[in-house]
Amino acid sequence: MEATKKTDFGFPKSSTASLQTDEVSLTVTGTPTVVEWVQTVEKIKHWKDSTFAWYLGDLLNYGEAHYGEMASQVMDATSKAYSTLRRYADTAQRVHPTRRKLTLSFSHHWVVKDLPPDEQTKALDDAEFHGWSYE
Repeated sequence: MEATKKTDFGFPKSSTASLQTDEVSLTVTGTPTVVEWVQTVEKIKHWKDSTFAWYLGDLLNYGEAHYGEMASQVMDATSKAYSTLRRYADTAQRVHPTRRKLTLSFSHHWVVKDLPPDEQTKALDDAEFHGWSYE
C-alpha cells in the first residue's frame, strides 16, 4: 500500500516517537508523551476521510495499552460519543491491519470483528468480490 499523504498530524520533530501509516492502519513507534498522544488524538478526531476510524482506533488502543485510565479520560473528554470511540478501538483491535480492506467501509469490518480471523478474511473477501454494501 502507498503511504497516506497526511502532513497535519503526528508527533513533534523533537519527540522520540513517530507514526507509520498506510490507508488502513496507524502504528506508533517509540514512546510519545501523554501530551503528544493527546494532541494527535485531538487532530485525528476531526477528520472525515476513510482513514479516520482506523487511525483513531489504532491510536486509542495504543493509548489504552500505554496510559491506562488516563486514555479513558481522554476518550471521555472528546466531542465524539464514547460508544463511537469504543467501536473504532474494538474494531481496530480485532481486525488486524493485514485483513483490513480499503475498498470496504469501516462498518463492513465492524460487522465481522467478532469472527475468527480466517472467517473475517473470507467474509471481507466475499463482500469485496460481490460488492456487498453495509446499511
